[in-house]
Amino acid sequence: MNKQAKRYLENHFRFSGESNSNSVVVSLEENPIPTLDPVFVVPEHLVGFSDVPKRDLPLGQGHDIEAGVHFYQDDYRFNSFITRPGTYFSILENYHSIFTPDCSVFRDMEIADQVRSIRCSREIGRLMQDYGFSVIPTVSWSDERSFSYCFDGLPSDSVISVSSVGVMRDKEALPLFELGYKEMLKRLNPSLVLFYGSLPKFDLGNVPIRQYKNTNYAWTEKNRSGRKEA
Repeated sequence: MNKQAKRYLENHFRFSGESNSNSVVVSLEENPIPTLDPVFVVPEHLVGFSDVPKRDLPLGQGHDIEAGVHFYQDDYRFNSFITRPGTYFSILENYHSIFTPDCSVFRDMEIADQVRSIRCSREIGRLMQDYGFSVIPTVSWSDERSFSYCFDGLPSDSVISVSSVGVMRDKEALPLFELGYKEMLKRLNPSLVLFYGSLPKFDLGNVPIRQYKNTNYAWTEKNRSGRKEA
């Protein structure tokens, strides 16, 4: 996350008091994270935000009305959307659905910073829903401590999305991913999980899953081959 986006998050999603768990809990009670409406749409395929043409084009030229736009990418690839989401709405209208931003929630981040990321994702999701987009909530967590806030604002009995990108080969992250996934099923009871990336081998429960291949690497390779990001 670049300095401009980090400063934006700090200024727009700030907490009272020190950056510790107690002050965060108090802040969440005073200013709850916005709640997203349930959604029941399923895109045919997905495209990363960085691969979306950043200019208005005639329908069918560079856009894809059957694709959902996801943010399962490095934060710097969608920092401009975090700081100025409304400027992209006319472009995103040409897509089937939009996922909420997957702002980083890492284990080594301060709890207040993790909650900022969660709040940012929900508030932008709420903004997009109010605008009229079909918005698919993304769910992310770090460790057990994050369970007290990482599911805030997410709808129950809804289509939701998770991603295994970055955790499958991490011996420390994978058990925490399993723990959080099972907690997510228990708390949200989703109607369908849109799963971006490889499916882990642990028991995924009885909730239906629609898997999407991780295309971030393929996009990077195309970009290295001479394709310029729009």
